[in-house]
Amino acid sequence: MCFSAMYWGRVKAVYYCCTPADAKDIGFDNTKIAKEICLPLHDRSLPLIEIPSLYPTARAVYDEWFKSTGKLY
Repeated sequence: MCFSAMYWGRVKAVYYCCTPADAKDIGFDNTKIAKEICLPLHDRSLPLIEIPSLYPTARAVYDEWFKSTGKLY
């Protein structure tokens, strides 16, 4: 979600100091996350479950927001 938000928010650059290896050293291993992002949704270890019966309601929220702002970002 945070990764997507950077693109939706049109962030121009991300500045950082520590590397994924540094994060791994203290117990935050990003390797699995990086691999998971590359997989099709149905092949990921964390199930992503679509709920078709709620789609009309969810889509209505999107449409209402878009009408109220008149812009994508």
